[in-house]
Amino acid sequence: MTFRLPDSDSTGASSDDGFERPGDDLSPVELKRAIREYAETVEIDVPLEEVEIEISKQLKRTAGKAIRKNGQLKMRFAWKAYQTWGWGDDFEAVIRHELIHIWEYETFGKGGHGRNFKRKARELDAPRHCKSFASDEAKWFLVCSNCGKKTPRFRRSKVIENPHRYRTKCCNEQIEVETA
Repeated sequence: MTFRLPDSDSTGASSDDGFERPGDDLSPVELKRAIREYAETVEIDVPLEEVEIEISKQLKRTAGKAIRKNGQLKMRFAWKAYQTWGWGDDFEAVIRHELIHIWEYETFGKGGHGRNFKRKARELDAPRHCKSFASDEAKWFLVCSNCGKKTPRFRRSKVIENPHRYRTKCCNEQIEVETA
């Protein structure tokens, strides 16, 4: 059975793969169905019928999470990420990212963001690390001294403690740390 939202108007768009992009006013149950439908259009060899999809109101900083526990595969998505971004490129990128983790679990028995992930991410135009939706809860921001791009940080880390030892990803420039 294919899940379709009402006619695509200003809130949705259709793509070449037959997936009709939903609007930004889905219920959690509708969001879950839309995620599954979108995932079915992604060209990756995963047993989607065995993957449970969950919408979490507890995830506060990460937009998605792939889990393999006791042989069960799950993809969990943050309700707050959908509420913040709506359905768009950022949310679809998170779905592709989590599908790659499921593929890694099935293919290699473990997941991560290493060589296999990077290769598959390039194939699927998926980010290695997903954009944050919770910058209002960050304790620090890494700021590029060249372009001013701010990246939220939620935990103390090596780069927070010693920013002079690191460079920004955007411009390969000096990192400055701002306290929120």
